[in-house]
This record gives sequence, structure tokens and C-alpha cells, in this order.
Amino acid sequence: MLQKIKAILFEYRKTCILIILALLLNYLKFNLRFIESIYIPYFFKPLSKVLRLCFGWLPFSVGDILYIMLIFFILKFLYNIIKYNKLKDLTKFKYKILSKWLNKFLLLYLIFILIWGILYNRFDKQYFIKNKNKITNEQLSNFYQKNLTELNILATKLNDSISINNQVKITILKNAYDSLNKFYPKLKYEYSSLKPSLFSVPLLSYLGFQGYYNPLTAEAQVNYNLPTFIYPIVALHEMAHQLGYAHEDQANFIAFLAAEHSKNVEVQYAYKFDLMLYTNSLMFAIDSNLQRQLIANVHPKVKSHLNEWRSYTKKYNGKLNDMAHWFYDQYLQINENKRGILSYNDAVLWILQWRMEQRSCYSATLP
Repeated sequence: MLQKIKAILFEYRKTCILIILALLLNYLKFNLRFIESIYIPYFFKPLSKVLRLCFGWLPFSVGDILYIMLIFFILKFLYNIIKYNKLKDLTKFKYKILSKWLNKFLLLYLIFILIWGILYNRFDKQYFIKNKNKITNEQLSNFYQKNLTELNILATKLNDSISINNQVKITILKNAYDSLNKFYPKLKYEYSSLKPSLFSVPLLSYLGFQGYYNPLTAEAQVNYNLPTFIYPIVALHEMAHQLGYAHEDQANFIAFLAAEHSKNVEVQYAYKFDLMLYTNSLMFAIDSNLQRQLIANVHPKVKSHLNEWRSYTKKYNGKLNDMAHWFYDQYLQINENKRGILSYNDAVLWILQWRMEQRSCYSATLP
């Protein structure tokens, strides 16, 4: 019996080694000290910089091409499963085929955990916000009204058509992170790699995704089918992923911080507009009549963009969108983000906490 076990382990030694490595990485990803003090500064950040330097200059997404290859890889795997399932007398041969494909998936899983998945356990909100005070309805209401006032002012300064080339956009967005880096050394952003997704039309829009991060190539992808006025804040969000913030609430918060420190009108406008979208329902729950009144009296340009945004979401909303959101919600929850898609909203409360803290302690140093 022992000899038989040894023979099986020897025959499938590659699979066993990959499983052991996967268990080891899953253990390490719960060690927050290891993540912050070793993994991020000595592995993730250097690797991310090298990848952005290698692929950032290319006008197309290398990561998207790899995704297409991965889809063919999965389809081939499913084909082989169906093909070899018909074999009745070649059981051992079938096991070898399954072992071979299992090794490939385990290797992909290891790569994913090593270059990205481990970051889902990162949580350094305290680096930015010291207090843990709960937000009251009054504070949230004041925040909502102040944001709309600022949005209306920015609308008067905004050009009638937001149309600047991609390289200028990248420079403007990087400048936002450069300004933020003066206050938070962890957020130093180097070697831009921001690109339009190859899946923007029609797939990405119908799936309901505004952008995503390619871990294999460290490229930040933005859905170029989005209304142009929202583009800057989406791009800043994906750039936050490049800095090692895997959780969506943290990436949102970092993007909001970068926009707070930007001097560009279009970036500021996109940020305030996004805040309005996130807080509309919160304000409606507090005082629905006041929320309707405030929205009805926004600047005509804001009203026009809000109608454009609603038309865009309505056009691409459907069963495919709902299904994609459900799968992504499950993916986030599996990766230590228990609130799933709802966690996107948490950044609004964080930025309000941050503003209150800065106002009381560090207001003299803010731009």
C-alpha cells in the first residue's frame, strides 16, 4: 500500500509540488506584516514598475491579447474534457491528461496569487485616516450639498467638449499622483501604462465594467466607450490598482485622494461628478425631497452629463450586465472583500472622514 502511494506521488509529483506552493502562498497572504514590509516594497512594486516600463510604451494592450489566449486555452481544455470523456478503456491515459491540465491551472493560480491575489488582504486605511468616527446623516447631507456646489462651479470652467489626446490625459493624471505623493510617500507613481481596453465595444460596456487592471502586464485598462467626462476618475482608479491596492474601495479612495490634489478642472469635475453618483442614493435616503430639489437645480452642464450617463447605463443594462456583476461580486467576496460590489461605496465615507481629519489637523498643509 505504501509503495503504491509513493508511486502515485512520484508520478504526480509536479501536481503535488504546485499544491504545496499554493497552500504556502495562501498562508502568506494572511500575514499583513509580510505583505506591507516585504512583499509590496521588494516584490510587487519593482515588478509592477518593470512591467509598466516594458509594456507601457506600446499603443495596444498586451494583457488583453494574453486574455484572448487564455480564453482559447480554457476552450481547448473543455474540448479535451469532452473528447477524452468518451474513452472507456484508457482510464490511466485520461488521468494523465487531467493531471497535465490541472498543473496548468495550478500554475496560473500560483502566478495570480503571487502577482496580484495576495494584495486582496492588504488594508492600510489607517495610513491615511487615523480616526474611526462614524459619519452622521447631517455630516453626509452637508458633504453632498457642498460637493454639488463645487461641481456646479467646476461646470462653469469646463470646456464645452472634453477632448484631449491620450498622452495629455496620462500626463495630467500622473501629475495628480505626483501632487499626492508629496503627502503620502507610499503613493509614488512611475512609468505610466494606461490604455484603452480592446474589449470596450461591445463586450466591456454590456458587462458594465468601466475599467480593469491587467496583473500579468501591470496595464491599467479603461473602457473608451465611456462618456468622456467620467474618464479621468476611472483612470485614476485603475492607476491605484497599479500601486498595489486590489480592493475596490481602497482603489476608489486612492483615486479620490489623487483627484483631491489635482489642479486640473476635468479631473476635479470627473471626481465631483462621481461623488455625486455615489451619494445620490445616500442623500435620497436621508431627505428625498431635498435631494430631488438639489439635483433639479444643478448647473445645466451637470444636468446634461447626468442625462448622458443615465442614457449610457440604460443602453447597456441587461441580463448580461446583471450576470457579470453577480460573478464579479462573488469574485470580490472570495478574495476577502466581504461586501463585494457594495464596497465601492465605502470610499465615499472614507473621503469624508479624511476631509474632516485634514480640516481639523492638517489643513495648513493641504493644497
